[in-house]
Amino acid sequence: MIVRPKLNVIIPLYNAEKYIEKCLLSIVNQTYENINVIVIDDGSTDRSVDIVEKIAKRNEKVQLLRQANSGVSKARNMGLSIVKSGEYVTFIDSDDYMDEDSYRILMERMVRENAQGVIFPFCRELADKKEITLLPWNDGTVLDNIRIQSELIPKMIAEVVGKDTISGSVCRSIFLYDVIEHINFCENINIQEDLIFCIEAYSKLKNILVDNNVVYHYVKHGVTTTEKYRAKFLQESLDLEEGIVESLKKATVFDKVTEQYWNKRITMYSLCISNLFRYDAPYEAKYEIDGIIESFAKDPYIGKKIYWKYFERRMILPYILLKIKAKFLLSALYSRKEKIRQKKLSL
Repeated sequence: MIVRPKLNVIIPLYNAEKYIEKCLLSIVNQTYENINVIVIDDGSTDRSVDIVEKIAKRNEKVQLLRQANSGVSKARNMGLSIVKSGEYVTFIDSDDYMDEDSYRILMERMVRENAQGVIFPFCRELADKKEITLLPWNDGTVLDNIRIQSELIPKMIAEVVGKDTISGSVCRSIFLYDVIEHINFCENINIQEDLIFCIEAYSKLKNILVDNNVVYHYVKHGVTTTEKYRAKFLQESLDLEEGIVESLKKATVFDKVTEQYWNKRITMYSLCISNLFRYDAPYEAKYEIDGIIESFAKDPYIGKKIYWKYFERRMILPYILLKIKAKFLLSALYSRKEKIRQKKLSL
């Protein structure tokens, strides 16, 4: 007899009237029957809630919770608060979808392997283009906690040059709830909040199964949040990095990923400068480059040593220009980068 424990699928919802029906139907039509769908509306002002309520009336698997607009992290935490011991939990964003047999395959494999979690790849979809990146382990590999700390978590921090990195997204995993019961999403962090949760959650797992079947469809609609100008991006990024360092230390793996993190820190400053030259950035935003250069100069995680193993070639010139505080050259470089990016988007 096959054991089929309950799987809770948490969906944060905010103004997704164009996509939520496809997302939700891809979950309620799963062949895995013991499933509970928890939709948390984050103060939507469009027809999103009406669509969910209509589907919920026809399907008792769907549960709708509501909160004032407080962000995706608080919505996910609300969903986690009603999951029970012995159950499993996963996440999906409201504009993405799953293949209909995905959860049955994943749950049966997890139970068979006695795994506390499973990780699987994305299929990234943009207009008529699809990109699939498999995980860097054979399908069916079970990583024990030692390998989780020495292989999986480091790959989420920064890539070894020439090797694949792994995005730290909660949507690509299923977790045994008992293991992550005391882990919450950071509600004061607005970018890449998934990564901190993943570091802490993965570090708690006894083991995790690798499933290299493509089951999660990540759909990109237009420009993402980090491709638009953000007024407080430097502070948001520093807050994120502080959370990442704290989670790595809590998971007792920071000393193992110090060199990878060095590269990630440099990339953060590069992204902050890029933000100032986004197509929608106000003209005066460009003057904020002085603050970024000063923050880089005082950053305790940068130091003088260069870790070439993790140093991406595209970061060499920005690193040098930041080191010598070449404000005008940095401005020229990133202004040109944005023009090239916009030209590619227009093709």
